[in-house]
Amino acid sequence: KLDFQEFQVIPEVEDFGIALSVGKEFYRKLQRFLEDRFGKENVSLGDEAGFSAPFKNNEEAIEILAELITKYKYPLRIGLDTAASQFYKDGFYIIDGKKYSAEELKDLYLRLIENYKILSIEDPFYEESFDSFASLTAELRGTNAEQRGKLVITDDLTTTNPERLKTAINKKSG
Repeated sequence: KLDFQEFQVIPEVEDFGIALSVGKEFYRKLQRFLEDRFGKENVSLGDEAGFSAPFKNNEEAIEILAELITKYKYPLRIGLDTAASQFYKDGFYIIDGKKYSAEELKDLYLRLIENYKILSIEDPFYEESFDSFASLTAELRGTNAEQRGKLVITDDLTTTNPERLKTAINKKSG
């Protein structure tokens, strides 16, 4: 029932074997945590092996990931694939029943990035919004050290189309 498409954990270690082990251990602990919190019967796996549970909203899902990462001191960061085209309608973004302009949505993302140390956001705006992508990318390349180095991933924006990729590069959309 969440608006964001995927919530990811990204290992911050160089060794692939260690990254895989950390990911597998985190996955098991996350499953136990979700089952304890929501009841085993209310937690299931999606098509791509992501957990589904009756979260109140998008931020609760992020909060749970951040809480477990901190509690167990995992070398993990959070990534989001918001797939914003899915919740874009008539010039606005509808998240958790609330209407956001592109600028308001950017502010929401910046708050989430700061509060939860999010590393990447994929498809944060409607797939034709090169300028909104560019605005968020510029903000994340600004002077705030906490925000520098964050990634804006342009999957739906560029769609492996050379012309769209060229436009995204020229506008610095991601």
